[in-house]
Amino acid sequence: MASLSSLCSYFNGDEELIRQMLRHWVRKGKVRQCKKAANCGVQCMQCRPSFTEIYEWV
Repeated sequence: MASLSSLCSYFNGDEELIRQMLRHWVRKGKVRQCKKAANCGVQCMQCRPSFTEIYEWV
């Protein structure tokens, strides 16, 4: 499991490019996007969306 932000740092790419790569693997059934907890982003609203966008290799 890794956040979009972590993947961007690892691959040294911008968020949209990494998202496109991930969509490819999601279509192939190799990666899935994890659901956020129901209370995430409700109280503090301080996390960047790329930190809470989590992907998992299946």
